[in-house]
Amino acid sequence: MATGLTYAVLFLLPWQTRWIFSEGLLNGEHWEYGTFSLYAVEVIILVAIFLRGHLVWFSGLWKVQRRIILFFGACFLSLSFARFFDGALYHLLHLCFAYALFSLVVDTRVQTKMLLFSFFAGLVTPSFLAWFQVLMGNSPASTFFGLAFQDVSILGTSVIAMGGDRLLRAYGSFPHPNIFGGYFVVAIIFLMWLGWRGKKEIWLSAIAILFGSVFVLTFSRSAWLALVVGLIFIVMAAWRFHTRPPPHFQTIAFFCVIGMLAAGSIFSQAIFTRFDTSERLEALSLSERVNGYEQWGEVFLKNFVIGVGPGGYTAVLSVLFPGQSAWAYQPVHNVFLLMLSEIGLLGFLVFVWWGMTVGKVIVSVFQKSQGFFGIGFCIVIGVLALFDHYLWSLWPGLALSAFTIGMTLRLSLEKD
Repeated sequence: MATGLTYAVLFLLPWQTRWIFSEGLLNGEHWEYGTFSLYAVEVIILVAIFLRGHLVWFSGLWKVQRRIILFFGACFLSLSFARFFDGALYHLLHLCFAYALFSLVVDTRVQTKMLLFSFFAGLVTPSFLAWFQVLMGNSPASTFFGLAFQDVSILGTSVIAMGGDRLLRAYGSFPHPNIFGGYFVVAIIFLMWLGWRGKKEIWLSAIAILFGSVFVLTFSRSAWLALVVGLIFIVMAAWRFHTRPPPHFQTIAFFCVIGMLAAGSIFSQAIFTRFDTSERLEALSLSERVNGYEQWGEVFLKNFVIGVGPGGYTAVLSVLFPGQSAWAYQPVHNVFLLMLSEIGLLGFLVFVWWGMTVGKVIVSVFQKSQGFFGIGFCIVIGVLALFDHYLWSLWPGLALSAFTIGMTLRLSLEKD
């Protein structure tokens, strides 16, 4: 039962169905980072953990677990002095659910292939929804499926402006296209890993085409960069150790590129616009990010030792820079800086210590394909973290981090 629920969690992970028990308001407007809710998938994770009972991890993970416990200790210390206590407690609750997901993924009683199959299958319906959103210029709302209404004509929606035309970026089932793009970076590289391991099912090629095309529709520059950097490392590492990419890996990569080229040929103008800083919306996006970095220093200095509290960044911003609209208070677009400001130097150093422990596990098998891809995944997560905040600030990002790191460790320790 617990094994089946673990697979169900990964299948349902893209859907943002949640019970909002306290809506956050800031200056009379909806404030997402002050909204308290419980996601349906979190409930399933809790049930799966309860039914699983004693977790059976790979033997090389116990040091990783001890570091995680220390990290949670640092987070709870930061919570004790948090300026926005309720929000910090709520964020730590999500962090606990992410750790529970990680624990389920690295349990030896689940099958790696089924974990990946469930993750891929869960992204298929959002992929078709993405094509509908981009072609129609809107997306329907659904409380049951956790979908917010999106329309290309509404201010605040993620769009690409090309002269007088506006193109809706693909949200899929996520709250933002960048998060959607992050999920597809991970999915595409996992597809290629299966190809490297010699898996040749026809469905892998079909999914590669679909995922490759939708990956373009997110128009997420950070996701595009993460994929390119991650794959360059994997190929160069293989070349360094005289390991030729297997035919099935090349096949999966080929079909991914076919999907990307198909979508890219249709929306080529929008792709070029994403890199044109003379366009108004692109210039505005860049300006907001730069402004976020400038504001970060003031938040960090509020309590640089133990931080302002998990999830408390935007609350502190609203105090430092009062009178703005709620949407203007956004976390800095860098996970590492965001963590530094929220859990302080103490918590961040423990996090780095934990990261080094994870790295040692992966490096120990570096010369095998698991090691190539393991470090490749770390690079992907690192690039995403450098240019966005959702891997720490939002539940779908925390879940993606937990799944990716858990699978990376699993692949590193699992015997061929």
